[in-house]
Amino acid sequence: MKKTVTLMLSAMLLTLTAACQLQTLPAKTGAGNEPVLSIEVEQLITEYIEEQVAHQAHDGRTFAAQEIYGTEEKEDGKIHVYLWAYYMEYYLRNGTLHEGGGASLPLVLVLDKNAAGLFFVAEHHTPLDGSGYAPSVRRLFPQKYHKRIFSRTNVHDLEPLVRQKGERHFQQSAGLYSEY
Repeated sequence: MKKTVTLMLSAMLLTLTAACQLQTLPAKTGAGNEPVLSIEVEQLITEYIEEQVAHQAHDGRTFAAQEIYGTEEKEDGKIHVYLWAYYMEYYLRNGTLHEGGGASLPLVLVLDKNAAGLFFVAEHHTPLDGSGYAPSVRRLFPQKYHKRIFSRTNVHDLEPLVRQKGERHFQQSAGLYSEY
């Protein structure tokens, strides 16, 4: 019963959050006259990654963080957000916090407006695996981000943020747990 109520409340909160997050994008004040993302928009992006991009392997909860490389407004009014995402699933087993499935990857999110004029994440694009990786990065991302993407070897800057989210969530929802 408690799990059902929690799931219902989470779904309602996610729906309200998605509908209310983006009424307008801030003025173009970034480098190269790019649209600048507000904290609310970044939160919407994080939630989208956690809910739509991430995969769960252990029935746990996924948490994400991202480094925004930049944005670009296209002729159709859609905003392309270029970023590096890191996500990890966490779950409790016998009072111990464990990592499940996770990933670290470059990602393109496309923001659009609904009939009410509110922005939402309309779609996302990821590079192909293997030999298709480099060509697909070149196709999906503007050239100015290629060096950052191809030279990225770790996510030491994003891992602690995601781990803290997982620890905080399970401390609040399940009480204290043992370190793993």
